[in-house]
Amino acid sequence: MCRIALLRNAGDAVALQLAQLQSHGANRRATFWQSDALTFVHSRFDVTTKEFADSDFPLRNDRYVVHFNGEVYGYKDEDFTSQAGAPSDVHYCLTLLQRHGVEGFLREADIQGTFQIYDRLSNTSYIAADQLNSAGSFYAKFKDTIVAAQEVSLVHSALEQLRAPADVPIKVLGNGCFLRIGKSGATEEIEYRPDCRRVYSGEELSVQAVEEILDRLQSALVDAVLRRLPKDGPIPVLASGGVDSSVVLAIIATHLRAVGDLDRLRVVTFGRPDLPGPAENDFLNSLHLIEALGLSPREHFLQINEDLMAREALYVRHVFCDHPRLITPNPILNSQVRHTVRMSLVLSDLARMCPDAKVVITGDVADELFAGYHSMRVGVQNGHQLRDRVREKLADLTLNDSARYTLASLYGCSAAISESSPISYSKVRGHACGSLLTPVDGRPNNRIPPGFAPDIKFLIETAHPIEVRTPFSSHLVLRALRDAHPDSLVGSFGDKVTSKFLLRLVAHRCGVPTEIASRKKIPFNEGGSGIRNEDRDGLEEAIARSWRRYEEKDLIQLIQDDREILVQLNLMQEDEIDACETLSTHYEQIAVYAAAKLCGLSRLVRGGVFRSQMPDSVYASEEYATAYQPLEMLRYDPHADRLELTSGSRLERIYV
Repeated sequence: MCRIALLRNAGDAVALQLAQLQSHGANRRATFWQSDALTFVHSRFDVTTKEFADSDFPLRNDRYVVHFNGEVYGYKDEDFTSQAGAPSDVHYCLTLLQRHGVEGFLREADIQGTFQIYDRLSNTSYIAADQLNSAGSFYAKFKDTIVAAQEVSLVHSALEQLRAPADVPIKVLGNGCFLRIGKSGATEEIEYRPDCRRVYSGEELSVQAVEEILDRLQSALVDAVLRRLPKDGPIPVLASGGVDSSVVLAIIATHLRAVGDLDRLRVVTFGRPDLPGPAENDFLNSLHLIEALGLSPREHFLQINEDLMAREALYVRHVFCDHPRLITPNPILNSQVRHTVRMSLVLSDLARMCPDAKVVITGDVADELFAGYHSMRVGVQNGHQLRDRVREKLADLTLNDSARYTLASLYGCSAAISESSPISYSKVRGHACGSLLTPVDGRPNNRIPPGFAPDIKFLIETAHPIEVRTPFSSHLVLRALRDAHPDSLVGSFGDKVTSKFLLRLVAHRCGVPTEIASRKKIPFNEGGSGIRNEDRDGLEEAIARSWRRYEEKDLIQLIQDDREILVQLNLMQEDEIDACETLSTHYEQIAVYAAAKLCGLSRLVRGGVFRSQMPDSVYASEEYATAYQPLEMLRYDPHADRLELTSGSRLERIYV
């Protein structure tokens, strides 16, 4: 895992600035690979790949140069772990490129992350983000300069360094697309894997058709999960007691028990037993699931409690600050920031509690894929409209959920470790490690000077990120849903009409208890903190109000100047006129928007990223009586293990 950027005709100053911004925590020193006008900037993390020297990265042969942030899990039916001749997935990637070319590799590889590839023969560069990933899918072109990096804020900083006009936009590389940069610098965005746009294209809604889909979905999900297990060390699963993470945990527990490796499993839960519940309490539901799966809480359960001092520090230094780094590209409401900050704390606590952990496996992307958010079913008249909502939501993951967990993994985790330490890493980093950019004998300077206290040395060596792996984002899972009928998104599971119908059936097949397989959607923030997304958070509000860059009059002026954009982002209603009243009722949201402008939101809006309304921007847990329900509904009785198709009008409308 690493931080990467690709520059063309940007100059050394921009490369050094991006390298400095990318480097933090236990990052390896930023190093560079150059060819003519092209520069690869990369900062290695000593986390998941240790099989070759830093100087060998990016890996290259006579034809290709490749580096990426993420992993290569397999190609078609081939698993990377079965490839004895490949010492790392980077070597495996280079082999696949040599065999199948860039486009062949991208079409069929099971990947997660951002890939930057240079074809030496044609002098052509490629940038591709995997199907549902956000890291590194932002780029901008100014005159003959091209800048691509993993965060909007980094591209924006490069444009500022280049003194680019404010109207030069930042663009998002679309899911399933790659950016091709030709020898002359001409750019072209090309679709290579349209799996997001093909889900739920089936025409047949019958018990037999659904059972065939379930077989394929279960097989694909099991393959995707097992491919993402780290080869050694602990296997942490971030569990909330909801159906998404529970099915992932059940698959992993079953596999590890079968191979005699169950002691590697760690079930990580954010929350505590005294929060409202039990239905909305992630801690209690996770504990119930562990016991139902025959696992020992004492041996496998890791409880994450919120570090209030670290949370405050993240808000002060990385959200409401002059260079925000934990603001997603779609800062609608404050739930985006809350999720990113809290996920950063969870990952940093995991790194401290389980120092050998390299990755965490989560149920992210399932809500988007199976219409799990309640608002997705509101205003929908038929299954095809609901399918369109799902496809739109998948297309916007780079701006929403994927952005949240990616920022938390790449940046927030190490920042939280630093902020919660008795010794601030940010204060010792420059002295302890010397210049982040100065190589020694042509190689990165990774030495820690002698004489430093053991606690500082430990902090420097362990402030590493935890990589988030998301099996639901695999193209294997997407392709298993191509022939599913859109009305299979909603069905009756027991006595409850619910979305995520297919996933709940797969979870039940995998041994998840019925009461958890049918559990209603509880957002990560709410189930672990007890604070609903639509409620005000006292700490968040206090820090937003204490941010001194903008006085109240400045925010009122911002509301007046940016009214159209605020309405576009759902931060204001069309009929809201009084800026003072808007500020008083939505202070945190306006403050988040102001911070987002500092890290490039304006350039994204100019780039045409946002539609008139982003789909499903409000992550609320209310139930809606008007939610879409098919007339012909699939119904599953978990006690009789029977699936049938019946008239929805004969079912009591109970929503989950």
